[in-house]
Amino acid sequence: MYDVIKALFLPPANLVLVMLVGLLLRRRAKQVGTTITVAAAVSLYLLSTSFFATRLVHDLETEIAGLPGAVPGAVAGDPQAIVVLSAGYSYTGLDKEQINDDAKTLERLRKGAQLHRKTGLPILVTGGGVAEVPVPLGTLMARTLRTDFGIDPKWVETQSTTTYENAEFSARILRNHAISTVYLVSQAWHLPRATAAFQAAGLSAIPAPSSTSRLAPADIRTFIPSAKALQASYHFFHEWLGLVWYRWALFGRD
Repeated sequence: MYDVIKALFLPPANLVLVMLVGLLLRRRAKQVGTTITVAAAVSLYLLSTSFFATRLVHDLETEIAGLPGAVPGAVAGDPQAIVVLSAGYSYTGLDKEQINDDAKTLERLRKGAQLHRKTGLPILVTGGGVAEVPVPLGTLMARTLRTDFGIDPKWVETQSTTTYENAEFSARILRNHAISTVYLVSQAWHLPRATAAFQAAGLSAIPAPSSTSRLAPADIRTFIPSAKALQASYHFFHEWLGLVWYRWALFGRD
């Protein structure tokens, strides 16, 4: 039920619903209904263009610099560990019999491995699972680090199912080892919310983006709708709503 409700509040589902409402309103208030329908359709088009979507995501990524603990000079002490956040699953084989880390998780693991080789700091991987998958993401991430990167993570957290729980459960582990400052690895668009969650859990986190966005130039190609651009817009609104909620629920209502 939670996933259904969340989807209905995010594009494209929310805009499709608005268009349907507009079409229904046309029966009683033609001008109002038409205005609502056209506005939703135009919004859906804009969110589906890379020109517009990359600017949304780029603006979100600039949030990293403004969060407490995001700048190395603003945290207490040097990082003592590397935390790699999970994303999701992928499946291979004709019968989808093999479960692996998805592309976003692999990207994060690669960045974590690079940081580990550069700094020598221990790695914590964090991620639980879903009911239909028997293997927690943290377990898969640890396996990938060992087999594909030749690195043995020091800690494996396998109970969390949200970014907030990633932070809360990781903090419990790290505090037992007197660790208060970490490198936090994820995509740049995810790091503002993730950094806020780790701050709320009592850890200072230095964002370590596994990838960042690049602004699309203004030409005809970037105004052609694409599923990739719409996904980027989805990430923006998902993270933006999450940040609003974190700041209201975790840091007070001021």
